[in-house]
Amino acid sequence: MFAGYTHPEAVIRCQNGVAEVFGTVSTAHLQLCPQHHGPLTPDVCEELQHRWPGTQFRLHANVRVGKNHPRYDASTPWAESEGYFREMVDRHRRLKAPAYTVHAGSRAQASLHDMADNVRRIEDIFGSPVGIEGMYYTRDNGWLVSDWEEYSWLLTSGLNYAIDLSHLNIVARRTRRIEHD
Repeated sequence: MFAGYTHPEAVIRCQNGVAEVFGTVSTAHLQLCPQHHGPLTPDVCEELQHRWPGTQFRLHANVRVGKNHPRYDASTPWAESEGYFREMVDRHRRLKAPAYTVHAGSRAQASLHDMADNVRRIEDIFGSPVGIEGMYYTRDNGWLVSDWEEYSWLLTSGLNYAIDLSHLNIVARRTRRIEHD
């Protein structure tokens, strides 16, 4: 929500009240996303903590932490992504975040087993739960955790996960089936 706004600007808009079908969205817990303008620097983390001490912030996959904006996910080889995730840990700790979510990633870069190993490494350096966010089905089947069978695998894997309902809606529409289990 509020793509293109800085992190503080997005929080201000949330604090002003966001109405959904089910009522006003709570600002007790907010997720910071890569769609927000500008990097999440240590100074921005300090500002968020100072201005909104009653809000619990959590980082979402690919939040910008520097000038460059690499797209690292759970499929990216650890040797390539470790530096980014270590920098992300700094922001995570500054915000006293309870958890982190990471996209499952690309089938071209990793198997489900490799992705799970990477998530465990990420969780080790974060020192908190790291949830895998599944993706959605495409013609080339390029994403990991992108069909009902892989979502089922994730649910029984023992790994933490985050469910993006819009991704599951895409899976249902593209596979033309709904798995209620």
